[in-house]
Amino acid sequence: MKHSEFKKRRQALMKQIGVGNIAIVASASSAVRNRDVHYPFRQDSDFYYQTGFLEGIRINFNSLGHTGNPHDDVSLGQGFL
Repeated sequence: MKHSEFKKRRQALMKQIGVGNIAIVASASSAVRNRDVHYPFRQDSDFYYQTGFLEGIRINFNSLGHTGNPHDDVSLGQGFL
């Protein structure tokens, strides 16, 4: 899927939440099966729908800001947490 499709989805979300509000969408986390064995990672469907990211441990922030102009999405990845 093209990056532009995910961008349209985030813009639609920002329009719904309105000016001055923020949406924080977190990715799925890995699940441990037995002490040191993890289940295969599967991204949260809502997070993937908004961002297109398949990697884990990410947080995406969306906001229109106080002026109503869309800010760039901020995405924090594993290296930032």
